[in-house]
Amino acid sequence: MKLILVACLSVFTLGVLINTVTSLDKADIAAIWTLQEGKGDEITDSVNGVKGTFNGNPKWTDGKYGSGLQFNGSTDWVVTEDLEIFEFKAGDGFTLALWFRTKELPPEGESAFIGKGYADTTQLLPWYLLMYTDGKFPVTKGTVAMEVRKEPGNQGFAIGPTEVNDGQWHHITGVVEGNEARTYVDGVLDATVECPEADYGTNDDPVIFMRQYDVGIIGAADEFTIIRKALNEAEIRELMRGADAILSIQPGGKLSTMWGDLKNPKT
Repeated sequence: MKLILVACLSVFTLGVLINTVTSLDKADIAAIWTLQEGKGDEITDSVNGVKGTFNGNPKWTDGKYGSGLQFNGSTDWVVTEDLEIFEFKAGDGFTLALWFRTKELPPEGESAFIGKGYADTTQLLPWYLLMYTDGKFPVTKGTVAMEVRKEPGNQGFAIGPTEVNDGQWHHITGVVEGNEARTYVDGVLDATVECPEADYGTNDDPVIFMRQYDVGIIGAADEFTIIRKALNEAEIRELMRGADAILSIQPGGKLSTMWGDLKNPKT
């Protein structure tokens, strides 16, 4: 009797766990650059095959999961493509995310982990940026923000208080949902702000990693991610399990296996 009860409880528990990790649908993922190439001067996303080309000389290094990239903050960044999958109509939610590690403060002039529309001294509106902040706003340096701008003077800037320049890996997420922008650090909500609804990213700029305007970011990065859905906190924590786990989800949100072969995470 005890054996039957234990078996039933185990099946029930597994069912609950599986239900908690199937809310993220693979069909919503525009791109995940896992950075598992480990060599060369370009990266390829694991969903739609979108290439990212190195500017300068980002260095291959240990990532959060497997290999990652180290950026020098001046000449190093990555340029991808200008594709419709990175454009979001007004009212369409979206999510930007990556793993990041640094002991450095942001440069003088905020920069972007992921951005589209603010690649140089011009601003191609409407743009979106997941940012590393420099403290010119009334916050401590070393925090993150999600900024979207419809037109000059009409934007949302969700900037949180959590510092991420402690030399540890942190999962950084920016979300836009309707007229709200949010940031999360390590799966926990960090800031929320009202923002205008607009066709974000519908400009001619490519998506760029680790640079905004003429300012870069010093640090290591892993798993640059763009999702065509506004993720909630539970889904972000699911995303934090790593690309291997997420990419094992079948279209329609079914997980092919819960206990897949994950790369060893590093702290």
